[in-house]
Amino acid sequence: MTTEQKLRGRTRLAWATGALGFIVGVIYHAIISTPPVWIDQVATACQGM
Repeated sequence: MTTEQKLRGRTRLAWATGALGFIVGVIYHAIISTPPVWIDQVATACQGM
């Protein structure tokens, strides 16, 4: 394996890792920024007290 092939493989790995990290990050932030449904249920129950 030549140095150029190693470099090409590492570059491909870096792009794949970056793309996967971006996708996982977007999904993670979408999940943590959505308030859970049970908070609305607790708030509704507390208003009746």
